[in-house]
Amino acid sequence: MKRLIAAALLVFACSNFAQADDQKELKTNRRDTAFHWLLGGYIVLQSADIYLTHRGTELGFEEANPVFDTGRSVIAAKAAIVPLTTWGLSAVHKKHPGLAKGLLIGLNAVYAGIVYHNMKVLKEVD
Repeated sequence: MKRLIAAALLVFACSNFAQADDQKELKTNRRDTAFHWLLGGYIVLQSADIYLTHRGTELGFEEANPVFDTGRSVIAAKAAIVPLTTWGLSAVHKKHPGLAKGLLIGLNAVYAGIVYHNMKVLKEVD
């Protein structure tokens, strides 16, 4: 679990600095703390989903999402989604901050449900 938290913080820190082209933009983005908290929550939920999916596949469960294949490719694909969506949401935030926050609220709600479901399924096995 400590590795999961460390990985989530690392991804969050990298995405924060990757979106800043110059010092002015970095100062502007730091003012919008709501966006950054929502983005941080999204990254943590994605990391929890990746961890729980990995744990579930080790126990013999299959990925329920029909978009993903089974096996290690699921973990790699989910891990690749995190920086891509973070970058995309940061780009949307530059021109449409309200839209980016709304998208993050929706994504966080969906992933909170997914993480809850995965935890519930794994708890029944333990």
